Amino acid sequence: MKTCRCCYQTKPYTEFSPRLRMKDGHKSECKACKKQLSHEYYLRHRELRPKKNRLSAEETKIHEKASERAYYLKNSKRIYQRVRAWIATHPEQWCAYRKRWIAAHPEQMRAHRKRWAQKNAQRIRDFTQQRRARQRHAPLIEQIDRFAIAERDGWRCHICARKVAKSALSIDHLIPLLHHGSHTPQNVALAHRSCNSRRGAGRLPAQLRLFG
Repeated sequence: MKTCRCCYQTKPYTEFSPRLRMKDGHKSECKACKKQLSHEYYLRHRELRPKKNRLSAEETKIHEKASERAYYLKNSKRIYQRVRAWIATHPEQWCAYRKRWIAAHPEQMRAHRKRWAQKNAQRIRDFTQQRRARQRHAPLIEQIDRFAIAERDGWRCHICARKVAKSALSIDHLIPLLHHGSHTPQNVALAHRSCNSRRGAGRLPAQLRLFG
């Protein structure tokens, strides 16, 4: 038993916090009195506390988000590598988490897909052509980068021999898929989208390029 120096009540040692400096190994104030003293000290000195400790709940949330964003920008590469490693070792958990997130955030997902489609319009066209080649049972299908084909052909249409802008860029199969042509870089040439659409796929296969 021990007597508290604040309330002068005799209480068991379990009501006192431990303190090794004291002879009996416990503080002089009981837990209830210590709590009251701490609260009174806080009321007397709260104006002297740092501003960050006196933020409202909304300000604290904004401050925490800003801190997390700053940490992410500083350590983005390390975080990315750690996340990719976790995804590689936990594919099923990642798929389940992704499905839950998409179901809970449909509007954000639609906005993200729209931004991605606007940014990768040419890649989408490449995927569409590759899928079309599979549907037409092309004998050989390879991944084609239309910008690499444009660089190879000097950004000139192989039908009209004029310069091709990025907005009018199209890939034409020399041996059409309709005639069992392959979907490979060797069987495609750069063309205007209008020229490609106008000629169609009914021409003879194995046509020659119209420029050097």
